[in-house]
Amino acid sequence: MSANTGDALRQHLLITKRWAALMALLFPLLVAAASVQAQNTFSSGSTGADGAFSPATSQSIVVPDSGVFNFTTINIPTGVTITFTRNLTNKPMTILATGDVVIAGTINVDGKPGNSNGSGGFGGPGGFSGGAGGYGFDQSFTGVPGDGPSGGGGGIGSATTNAPGAGGGGGNGTAGANGGGATLAGLGGPRFGTVTILPLVGGSGGGGGGARNNDRGGAAGGGGGAILIASSGAITISGTIFARGGSGATGFGGGGGGGGAGGGIRLIANTITGGGTLNAAGGAAGSTAVSFVAGAGGQGYIRLEAFDASGFTGTSTPSNIIRLCVSASSHAAKLADAPDRLGRRS
Repeated sequence: MSANTGDALRQHLLITKRWAALMALLFPLLVAAASVQAQNTFSSGSTGADGAFSPATSQSIVVPDSGVFNFTTINIPTGVTITFTRNLTNKPMTILATGDVVIAGTINVDGKPGNSNGSGGFGGPGGFSGGAGGYGFDQSFTGVPGDGPSGGGGGIGSATTNAPGAGGGGGNGTAGANGGGATLAGLGGPRFGTVTILPLVGGSGGGGGGARNNDRGGAAGGGGGAILIASSGAITISGTIFARGGSGATGFGGGGGGGGAGGGIRLIANTITGGGTLNAAGGAAGSTAVSFVAGAGGQGYIRLEAFDASGFTGTSTPSNIIRLCVSASSHAAKLADAPDRLGRRS
């Protein structure tokens, strides 16, 4: 063996030993990284039975009896609005997807405003209805309280007062505001629920305004609905999700109707991105020409859960949005099926 050959062999062996030592050092790190990547996979639990959802036109869809859609992928394009309306049992809206969710258009689960005929507005899916306004042509002068665990109080009216009280706003993430009218006012509903939005539930309705003789109080707005969207892939929002409370109606000679509380918006995925809008604001207070202005509804809850939600740069109401890293063992279907012990009236 020549000297040059021996030097080359020794150099090769030295490089081989160094490479082996480097791999011995890096191998545990590579294994750990692969393990973390494997763990950072969230499954929505969708069966995919409802196929892909890619509407080309705006439409209203009744929440299914189960309250759950099992899609593969979702793509709501710009200019398309999907309004989910409550079913007979008033289930909240749960949307599961095996793949990516893209919302460039609008999803709407708003509560309805108080009606001009004096009846309260319906809540969105999983939300609660507003109270009717007082009716000053019989014995029902006082406004009806809003439905739900934090319904606004009805304004007090009578045949002998010229200034009946206004309804209080419904409560949820924040308390509803009190109606005007001092001792005749309907009180705002208290803060209710938790930032986990468990159980999945919407906002409470506002209280109806009180009436005076031969006049009507304003009807109250319904609470915003509750919606859970979970994807095994990514959720991208450049459009809007609405879960707002309905506005209270104007009092016709009586107090205004209270606004419904904002509902709940919960998004779960591996990644959440986009510059869109999430809105669970409370409904506006109903006004009046001769009596008192009502209380506005409280705000709802918004919650993002993802391994990476830093890419969501949009706006939200309320602004104190909750961002969390999901657990690898999380399962949206189980979260959505949390017991709901709250009775709901239509």
